[in-house]
Amino acid sequence: MRIVLVDHHDSFAWNLVHLFGGIVGRAPDVVQSAGLDVAALLRRPPELLLIGPGPGHPADPRAAGRSLDLIAAARGRVPLFGVCLGLQLMVVASGGCVVAAAQPMHGKRSRLRHAGTRLFAGMRSDVAVMRYHSLVAARATLPSAIEVVAESDAGEVMAIEQEGACAVQFHPESIGSEGGEQLAGNVVRWARSGRWE
Repeated sequence: MRIVLVDHHDSFAWNLVHLFGGIVGRAPDVVQSAGLDVAALLRRPPELLLIGPGPGHPADPRAAGRSLDLIAAARGRVPLFGVCLGLQLMVVASGGCVVAAAQPMHGKRSRLRHAGTRLFAGMRSDVAVMRYHSLVAARATLPSAIEVVAESDAGEVMAIEQEGACAVQFHPESIGSEGGEQLAGNVVRWARSGRWE
């Protein structure tokens, strides 16, 4: 299975490479979002696109690089999975807003409440996850096409699903997150199934 990870200059990108590479037996190809040739990448589309974490606001081109263009071009053609900034980019690409969180969560754990959907299949209902972010999706601005499938104990958006895409605000690849390998395996199974709805 060929996976491409879009890196936004974040050290956690390599943890994602190791996590997904261990599941599929082949390390994802890594491309930098800045200066990315979207058309060239999609001429030979991967079986899964990982939109990786990174610093900055998703509406800022310095943080987003070409990822908003990539998400728009790839949606419906390639399964997308976003992590942290990756979730925020998907929200902005869909017309939603990302705002400052009530409290920055850098290297802090939270318990999730999730809906048991494809992302969380087989996982218990209140997993603890590691968070590294100071921005969150503004739930009231999310379009109807985006379903919130997990939230923090404070009610913040922690995971979304929509047609052809899913994303998490936390870091499943962190050693501080419970069930990260299970979640990543669920993403791989979903992408391989060809049923992206």
